[in-house]
Amino acid sequence: MVNITKSRLAGERRYFKELKRRDKKHSYSTVKSFHNRHGQETLLIAIPTNFSIYDVDYYFSQSLKLIDTLDKTSDKNQITKIILDFSNADSLKAAAVVLLYATIEVLITQHGKQIRLINYTHSKGLKTVIRESGIDKLCRGFIPSNYFSESYMPVISGVGGCFREEIVDFIMQKIYANNMDALLENKYSSAVQEAILNVNAHAYTDNEDKQWWVICSYLKNSNQLYLVIYDRGMGIPASTRNGHECVDELDFSLDETKHFFEIMKTEVGDKITIEQAQDLLKQSSINEYLSDAGIIYASMIAGATRRLEKSEEIKHGQGSVSIKNLVKSNEHGILWIYSNFGLVKYKGGCSKNYETIDLPKRIRGTLIQWNIEVTV
Repeated sequence: MVNITKSRLAGERRYFKELKRRDKKHSYSTVKSFHNRHGQETLLIAIPTNFSIYDVDYYFSQSLKLIDTLDKTSDKNQITKIILDFSNADSLKAAAVVLLYATIEVLITQHGKQIRLINYTHSKGLKTVIRESGIDKLCRGFIPSNYFSESYMPVISGVGGCFREEIVDFIMQKIYANNMDALLENKYSSAVQEAILNVNAHAYTDNEDKQWWVICSYLKNSNQLYLVIYDRGMGIPASTRNGHECVDELDFSLDETKHFFEIMKTEVGDKITIEQAQDLLKQSSINEYLSDAGIIYASMIAGATRRLEKSEEIKHGQGSVSIKNLVKSNEHGILWIYSNFGLVKYKGGCSKNYETIDLPKRIRGTLIQWNIEVTV
């Protein structure tokens, strides 16, 4: 068995520096485990080169594997310390950063794990992302302070309906330099409020803290704003298990509803009629015959609703309109909705502005990201 000691870690750092001088990279296996003299297990986990969930065919699986590995340590009491090694990491993307932050926070605050970051200073961009996201402070034992006073916004950790106004004020003041018109401000406010309300209404059971995380990242050189809201709840597909009781009021002449009908024909059978589709949605559990991506798409149709129990009050869901409106008129805007094994993308300024994608690995909960081109 091997001890991780200060001298050993110092030796590793010297080795990494030597490799750097030779323009070489060291590559750990994905996970290595060590035991100290007390028999306690420490995990050394390598961050992939591109830590991102946008490329579903490749980087998504690598990045989700890391998140899954971290999650699985929650019920392993013998693992007390986790070391995250960024030696080979070149880039960390916004959505993956939120997933990592949320997972680390839960492991530290709810399961008493010690998490340490190493070898992330070889890249200025990497160092900046880790510092500005607040991941470094979190791993050094600082309780998330959720501050909005800097020029950047770290990952915000919230419960219930807190910080909605502060998030929109930050975007208006720090990114738009107080040059945001009332209509656009209302779009941001409505989208953020509805996403957080959905967490409270659908993501968790009544006895769970309704926790969520948000990051707002702005790239000046491309005028791109990335706004991400994530929860670690049950996910949209699980929250629709009792069907859509209001589906009879959907207008099947609308483009988005026509597309949903085409999804149903593909997944249920191409001979199904609109009337049969409506009846099936009202009477059956939707996840018996639709993929997770199809269920996410269904839940985002104006007029559809989600509820956990048949005794719950039926409310016509119009929140999806607010969530989509933020990118609808933005020519380069993209809305990403990840939940369980499904992804739905909406693209602004396109005639066919939707895409449903089956994910190769399950993402816990729901992650919504808006890509917005900022014009000031």
